[in-house]
Amino acid sequence: MPRKIESEKRFITLYLDNGVVERIDRLAAAQDASRAKYLERLIVEHLDEDEATVQAFTNPVLLNALMQVFGQPDVARQLVQTMRRDVSDDQLQLFQEAMMTTAEKMNKRAARKPMKRVRRKPKKKGGGG
Repeated sequence: MPRKIESEKRFITLYLDNGVVERIDRLAAAQDASRAKYLERLIVEHLDEDEATVQAFTNPVLLNALMQVFGQPDVARQLVQTMRRDVSDDQLQLFQEAMMTTAEKMNKRAARKPMKRVRRKPKKKGGGG
């Protein structure tokens, strides 16, 4: 069971690669913050952006529009060229396929019913059999 640190905060366990932890520690120290405070601030700052992105990509109208737009070679080519990249026809096709695949995956996720979270009962300590 997660232990509570403060009335509105919960303790969580997080496994990260050593290199990631070292980067976090370096940045936290540079800002005179603890690892936990640094991570909390970093997460909070990015939650709004991520929520907006997920909401946009689960909107069936927007997904349909994206699929229509990226299905047209001229539109996709102009978009890639606005990023100031010269692309071959093969690269353009890969870009279009990636965008269509992403849109289709997001559309499937939006169509799924949200999963119910199942709480498992903690295992009993001691005797068994």
